[in-house]
Amino acid sequence: MAHHSCTNTNTSSNETFDQVLKRGLKDPSRRLLIKGGVGLASVVTLPMLNACADSESTPSALKNLPSSSLLGFSPTAKSLLDSVVVPAGYTVSVLHATGDRLRSSETAYSNTGSETDDWSQRVGDHHDGMHLFYIAANGKVSATATSKAVIAVNHESSADAHFLHATGQTSAGITGKKFDQFGTWDLGVRPGAQALKEINLHGVSIAEVTLNGSGQPTGVVLDSALNRRITPETVMSVAGPAAHLNDIRDLFKTKFDTTGATSRGTLNNCGYGYTPWGTYLTCEENWATYFALPTSGVAANSKLTASRSRYGVASSPLAATATKSSSQGWYTVVDLPDTNSRFSRWNISASGASVTDDFRQEPHTFGYCVEIDPADSTSTPVKRTAMGRFAHEAAVCSLPEVGKPLSFYMGCDSRNEYIYKFVTTANWDAADYGGGLLVGNKYLNEGKLYVAKFNSDG
Repeated sequence: MAHHSCTNTNTSSNETFDQVLKRGLKDPSRRLLIKGGVGLASVVTLPMLNACADSESTPSALKNLPSSSLLGFSPTAKSLLDSVVVPAGYTVSVLHATGDRLRSSETAYSNTGSETDDWSQRVGDHHDGMHLFYIAANGKVSATATSKAVIAVNHESSADAHFLHATGQTSAGITGKKFDQFGTWDLGVRPGAQALKEINLHGVSIAEVTLNGSGQPTGVVLDSALNRRITPETVMSVAGPAAHLNDIRDLFKTKFDTTGATSRGTLNNCGYGYTPWGTYLTCEENWATYFALPTSGVAANSKLTASRSRYGVASSPLAATATKSSSQGWYTVVDLPDTNSRFSRWNISASGASVTDDFRQEPHTFGYCVEIDPADSTSTPVKRTAMGRFAHEAAVCSLPEVGKPLSFYMGCDSRNEYIYKFVTTANWDAADYGGGLLVGNKYLNEGKLYVAKFNSDG
């Protein structure tokens, strides 16, 4: 996840995982070892466990746990090199990097910030979750094809967006600045060209890759019909349990779509998943801090305000004395047309007569797993609301068994939150492989969402 402050928005009295873990470690016999030798000493290094933790050293009960002999490689030595270091026997190469073009109509990336396009046809920034899909001659995802493939890559954050501009970020006409979406923007008016780059660097890049004789990727196929950027501007369908879909879409209603049947874009794309039928799941993680409620803004009703507070979204107008704020000020743009409210959507003031006259409900359109068909560049991504709304960190599917439900395991990457499991109502049918988003409707719209309960004895 991108660096940000660790505000705790979970005000419940539920015991946190950290509390369970510390209680369990008081008894050295409770070591919660993962079969195969990977000990808790490895587990506690995961970001979900030590994010926002204090500097306390490794508990004594963990110091002498056995190391694993099943990993299959020797660990790398510490290094100060500005490069990726891999174990002996492994190689690393670059398929694509931030700013690389997907279309020849764009200029080659300069690495100087001199690009004048809106970044919607370039590889995004902060690469995160990714998956390689092989494509058969019939244009469908295949488990046996070796001659054609695409790589789907998440792009999480604009925290380092100053690199995209020739003189750093500009605010109130002053250049050379650096600020992120987590509370460091200085409230100055932003230039539209910079805002568009920062918006569109989020999302997902899908690119066809060249393959060597062994079917391994070696580069990107420029101008491939499969190449695609999915950004915060991409229109998406809103799907969910049939019995509740109308109510869900009520929460998606904005000035952009007054019916709530569609939403716009995906944001802060962190962990990922892939489905047994061959689609990609991109997970919206720290999306809450991109929205602003300026000093002149109108607060929402108490119900909406409570919802915002729970997720960490701005819930009251910015104080008149404030000098900094979350978001990156995209809503302040005045030097470019606000086409389709592409800038004003980030201002969540309840300024209109109803939810369809403004963007007070825009935050409701984020916080989901988004399903994408990597083999069909014309398909519309789908927000899978049945899988829950939170700071999604990955969506890992269980091993599919014919005739049994599928389970998707998901974490919430916010402080003191939960681990979830979504279990499909439909049982797995192997004939659904390669069926795309229509098959996703079968499995991901109906099911049960569970939350994990951990005990100190494992």
